[in-house]
Amino acid sequence: MTLTKGRMRPLLLSVSFLALAAGIPGLALTAAAGPTPAGALSLAPLADGPSLVEPVAARQGSKTKQGKASGAELLRKTQTSLSVVATTTKRLSRADRSKAAPFVQAIATTDRQMKALKAAIASKDKKALAKAVSATSRVVGKLNATFEMSKIQDRKVHEGMRSFNAAWTQTLKRLGGAKALVTAESTRANARRINAVRTRIEGRRAQTQRREDLEQLALILALLDEALLLNRSADYQWMALARLDQAFGYYGGYYDYYAVYDPTYVVQFQDDYYYWNNVSNLCEVQYETYYEAYSFESYEIVESYEYTESVEISQEIVTEEVMVEAEQTIDTVESEAVATGEETDGYAEAAAAESQVEAASEAEAQAEPIADPAEVADEEVDAVAEQPVSDDEAEAIADESAVDDAVDEPDAGAEEPAIDDGQQGEPEPEAQPEEPAAEPEAQPEEPAAEPEPQPEEEVAPEPEPEPEATEPEPEPQAAEPEPEPQPEAYEPESEPEAAEPPPPEPEPEASEPEPEPEPEPAQDDGGGDGG
Repeated sequence: MTLTKGRMRPLLLSVSFLALAAGIPGLALTAAAGPTPAGALSLAPLADGPSLVEPVAARQGSKTKQGKASGAELLRKTQTSLSVVATTTKRLSRADRSKAAPFVQAIATTDRQMKALKAAIASKDKKALAKAVSATSRVVGKLNATFEMSKIQDRKVHEGMRSFNAAWTQTLKRLGGAKALVTAESTRANARRINAVRTRIEGRRAQTQRREDLEQLALILALLDEALLLNRSADYQWMALARLDQAFGYYGGYYDYYAVYDPTYVVQFQDDYYYWNNVSNLCEVQYETYYEAYSFESYEIVESYEYTESVEISQEIVTEEVMVEAEQTIDTVESEAVATGEETDGYAEAAAAESQVEAASEAEAQAEPIADPAEVADEEVDAVAEQPVSDDEAEAIADESAVDDAVDEPDAGAEEPAIDDGQQGEPEPEAQPEEPAAEPEAQPEEPAAEPEPQPEEEVAPEPEPEPEATEPEPEPQAAEPEPEPQPEAYEPESEPEAAEPPPPEPEPEASEPEPEPEPEPAQDDGGGDGG
């Protein structure tokens, strides 16, 4: 898994910024050399990674859209998107699901929790609603973590996940707890519990050298920082606990993945997992206070809402055939996912790992319950928690999907660049085929040039006797005395032939004045030859 190159979800307003705004002097901005002391806020940027700080205006400037829907309609859209995820995942090959067993397991678990949430709303049971919101927030985090770890590159699955997160964000806002019971005491208690978990995660970050771990922990820390900010808003304090649960879900998703594909490494997650589960149990009572005055009628009212991502499925990515199947199986997503899991390597191990860790963590909580961090005084954390936060800042976080941006990055790049981003080795093979493709073009040119030297080689053997004549030929032509001795050797043969034609002697006109001097040397020569 990689969360580099902007894949880590940007943070609106980190705790470091909050602490500086509060004027707390004792907080350093450099990476901790070791585990963070208990109760201290670590403001260290991620080693070798992106900073967790982003101006609020950056997200406030995001383009928002408006829609109208009841809470029930939004929940239905969330379930439809989850059904699209289940349907498209089922259509993948076994090879494409080679790392997706925990993800398929999370699809089934998420559907089960969605139904429990829907049942709590229908029964108008406020305690059941509080428990369902907490459990669903946790499985949503696990769904996203295991999806990211699965490295699935199918655009339809990515689109289903993107729409699911956008729809769940709006649904969760409709299920918001009341602010009537928000007090200074509840604000401090939440901040101390969230920071206690954050401290342990910072300790893990300081001790690990694995790039993958650093990226995973950075995302979890970002979610915890958002929880600390939401806790300072009376309107969204209830969502601070939901964000804490979602971060816990992310951590549980990583645990499930390593339990299946790297069992020797999963031990690294166990202690923190047990501790986190204890804290989550302590938050359940606080959850209930926010829903004591919840109005189920407001959930059914059709209201306007704003969002930065469309909750609708893109018809350009997901075909009508898939949408029809998803609508038909919306009530059987869990069973569909289980059927897919039976054809996915590692699914049985994933289901066993999830059951085992939940049972073990509950047993651990009962055997050795931790001291409630809310009862441990922490002046720095309390000082940050008391700082007011603007409605715009809290709304900007609450309206944004609390999910890693990696979910929708591969959507646009699943065709070409996303695979390059997700797998850094692929651009090389893409460049290699281009090179051989260019070489054959150059090769036909070379053979065309080779036949030309071949005729030159054929001509070359002929000029071999000519090298004496090629350049020296003009010279020997000027120096004809050398060929003259050769005709002298042939003259005796030509003389008998010349003796036969005495008549041609009168034909040459030059024979009258000149033949006499010519025959004289000829006769002299002939006489010498005859003598």
